Amino acid sequence: MKIYVLLLAFAVMTVSASAAARAHEWNDRETCVKTISNGADWHGRDLRGARIENIALRNANLSGADLRDAHLKCVELQGADLRRAQFQGAQLVGVNLEAAKLDGAHFAGARLVGVGLSQTALAAVSDDELRNLLNECIGCDLSRDDLHSRDLSGIRLTGADLTHVDLRNANLSNASFTGVDLTGLNLSGARFSHTRFVGCDFNGVDLRNADLSGVEIVGADMRGALLP
Repeated sequence: MKIYVLLLAFAVMTVSASAAARAHEWNDRETCVKTISNGADWHGRDLRGARIENIALRNANLSGADLRDAHLKCVELQGADLRRAQFQGAQLVGVNLEAAKLDGAHFAGARLVGVGLSQTALAAVSDDELRNLLNECIGCDLSRDDLHSRDLSGIRLTGADLTHVDLRNANLSNASFTGVDLTGLNLSGARFSHTRFVGCDFNGVDLRNADLSGVEIVGADMRGALLP
């Protein structure tokens, strides 16, 4: 088993600062919403290329809506019905998707910055679309999500919050995590092959039963981690 751990203070400071800067390209989700339109019915609406900003659409119906190449900024979509919605090529900045229904939604080519996915039921999202959703996600909040046994191979996360996420038996091969908070993460039985962690916080992460063969860990904070 080869584990490359380079405790480089400069690397941690550089990566963390870079990740923090990119994670805050958006306004704070808690304060940016201005217009309230909760419960709106936008079912099947053609919103291709639309700019949707500063609006609360909690529990709204956007099932089957076409949001390809749309720009969503500071939009509250907690509990919204987004089933079968099309987000290909869309930009989501400071969007809150907590508890949203994402069954059958498509995210190929979408760019997510500061998106809230904490405690979202992602079980109904296929592995392919889950990778599309999370890949290249910057500053996204996935805390306390259940991602056990999911195929997340090849995803790239920067500045994300993965605290207390369940990744038991997940496939994380060829994945890259930069400036990610992994506090309390459950990696038991997770698969790693050419996986890279740069400037990540492993506080409280139990690695005792994880096969870390071929993992590269650079500039990490391993204090409090339970090592093999």
